[in-house]
Amino acid sequence: VRTRTGAWEIKVEGHADRVGKSRSAFLDNWRLSADRAIATVEYLAQAGRVPRTQLSVASFGDTRPLTTNRTEEGRRKNRRVELLFRPPEQKNLSPR
Repeated sequence: VRTRTGAWEIKVEGHADRVGKSRSAFLDNWRLSADRAIATVEYLAQAGRVPRTQLSVASFGDTRPLTTNRTEEGRRKNRRVELLFRPPEQKNLSPR
């Protein structure tokens, strides 16, 4: 993604629900959210549309849910990847 003022940066954030598949759900969810974000970055880079130098990855596990993890619908919404676009002139990508 390029404009007259330079290249935009894209931060890819991976998220998970609170349900885990083992006794160590926190680590599993952390890795799962990282894998989601990495897979998205690899896809964007391999598709040839976004140079790797414009991409970054963040993993949040189950620490930033959008909604409750008590229902299947809520858990489905919490399992996600978010893309944050930063114009070249901005220094901070996210106020989080």
